[in-house]
Amino acid sequence: MIARVLLLALLAGAQEPAKPAPETVDRLFLQDRSELRGEILECSAAGRLKLRIPELDRPVEFGLEELARLRFTTDEARPALPGGEQARLVGGGSISGRVRSFDGELAVVESAAGALKLRRRDLKALLLGTPEAPLPELRDDKRDILIREIEKKVEGVAKPSRECVADYGFLRSIGDKVGFQVVTPGENGGQDKVEEKEYDRAVVRHVYLYRESSGRDFPSGLFAKVTLKNGDRWVALLQGVDKTRVKFFSHLFGFVELAKEQVHTISFTQQAQLTGGNLLVTDASGIHEYDARGKEIWTYTQGAQSSSIARKLPSGTVLVADPNTNSVYELRPTGRSGGETAWRMEDVQYPKDASRLDNGNTLVAE
Repeated sequence: MIARVLLLALLAGAQEPAKPAPETVDRLFLQDRSELRGEILECSAAGRLKLRIPELDRPVEFGLEELARLRFTTDEARPALPGGEQARLVGGGSISGRVRSFDGELAVVESAAGALKLRRRDLKALLLGTPEAPLPELRDDKRDILIREIEKKVEGVAKPSRECVADYGFLRSIGDKVGFQVVTPGENGGQDKVEEKEYDRAVVRHVYLYRESSGRDFPSGLFAKVTLKNGDRWVALLQGVDKTRVKFFSHLFGFVELAKEQVHTISFTQQAQLTGGNLLVTDASGIHEYDARGKEIWTYTQGAQSSSIARKLPSGTVLVADPNTNSVYELRPTGRSGGETAWRMEDVQYPKDASRLDNGNTLVAE
């Protein structure tokens, strides 16, 4: 089908002089590495996308599983990482914008997507300013770390120098002031000294938040990596696209809607396939199925940890490529959690992908 679309587009282009591409254009990069350009008419949470190609009379329809990336600009340059205030996210990514507040458990960031509420457990760091002095050497400590920049007077030098220092403890709050519980280790094994302090926000540069190690560094529901033109990067489930707006659902901060010109690229991951309106996700704990609203409706954790791929078949079973056990198998979901193995193929050398062909055979990529 894709080859036919490209052939028709080439034939039509040979009959009429080519027109220069507009600066703003919807670009689809498919899994077979081909590219199509046109106008996205509709993209639904059920996993279907309609594209109008100028050379064709009728819109072309795709399943999201056929897409590798969406881009809404002809600019090939990758946006630079954002500067200034920002939130660094667990599992990678960042959101730039003023950190409006933090109450010990919830941060509010004024971002390109509006005011976002981020839970402490989803945050790696909050950056409130760019330090002029070098960052200090940090010790390994199971506490939050606050970096502040101070003036240091040097004897015989008129102009004071600047120095970054680190406090260890627990971040209490962020507003006009930054509240921080400072914990100083006791001398010679003595009792730690605990102090509640408030710092002027202007002197605080970074706060690194401590979190217990977890088997799941990435948020559940990982489907697409979103890169904004301002350099922000985060993960979300694509909910819809029209002529001017893009809708996402993030398991970190919920539903957001952006103007298309704010989005640079949406990259889809092979670890999450959208089929029949639901999302299948593989991670370190197993396989999870979410509906279009982001609600988990089925999970399988008796095996399949960190599988390469999980695909929902028309029969309702799930085809799994599992490199940890060097096997490919088909699961029959049972209830809200669990499943029965319909069949299993062993001794497959690190399977990366598996798909069911029209003739009923199974194609495995090693």
